[in-house]
Parts: sequence; C-alpha cells; structure tokens
Amino acid sequence: MIRKLLICIFALGMVVLSGCGGDDEPDSGTSASQPSAGEAADDDGSSGDAVDGGQGADVGDFPIPAPPDGLVAVTNDADGIKVLSVTLGVDSFDSAISFYDEWTASQPDEYQRGEGDSGGVSWTRTSGADNEIRIISLLAPLEGDEIFLITLTDGVTG
Repeated sequence: MIRKLLICIFALGMVVLSGCGGDDEPDSGTSASQPSAGEAADDDGSSGDAVDGGQGADVGDFPIPAPPDGLVAVTNDADGIKVLSVTLGVDSFDSAISFYDEWTASQPDEYQRGEGDSGGVSWTRTSGADNEIRIISLLAPLEGDEIFLITLTDGVTG
C-alpha cells in the first residue's frame, strides 16, 4: 500500500515539477545532453534506440498508446514497472491532451485526471485487486521549449 502511494506521489510530483527548472534565456542550440531527432536519451543521458512514431506511434505490446507522431523510447523496465517516454513538438501539446482524454474515456477502467499549476496533465488508474497501476503524465513545456515529454507507466506494485 505504501509503495502504491509513493508511486502516485511520484507521478503527481512529475506534473508539479514540470513548471520548475530551466532558465529564462532561450537555448542557442542543441545541448550535448539533448538527443537529436531519431534518438532518445536513456536514464543516464546516453542515446538509445527510439521508434519514430509516424502515424500511430508503435509502442509494441505496451497497454497505453502514444499519440501519432511521437518519438517513443523505453526508459525503464524494472521491478514489474515499465516506463516509456514520448516526446512531441510543443505545437502538439493540446492535441496530446485531447488524445489521452479520449483514450482514457474509452477504457473500461476509470482514470483520474489531474492538472498541475504549470499546465501539466496526468491520468492515473489503479486496480486494488492486482495492484496494477497505469499513469500518463504530460509535462508542460517551458517558454522557449521546442518539445515536451510524456511518460507512460504500467506495472504491478507490491
């Protein structure tokens, strides 16, 4: 139960923190830590394989879809919890929100929608019977950003 609560708090924290960090000056170019198109950054900052989304970004057998034109990368798969990261251009932020509003509404299980003060949005679904959790988090882009991040989480806690 405590582990489930910690995961929910982590997801909420990601939405809240989406408005924190960064500087007010626009970036003059791509930093060494940012992946180029067609690459995705792994947890350690190195580049890993990514799947170019195109129409209906391919997430394999992952139970949460990615919006069309998303760049998908596996970022973590441990302890029964798998996390995918998806990046999209900032001009797709509102359409990504609509995409997940429609997708979660079409699911047999209820998702709880939450919004952060900085504009981030998350949807959370937990199942008490099998401790399964699914979280969708859209981190709001900061001024000057060209992309925004979506994290998709699926797994069994405890």
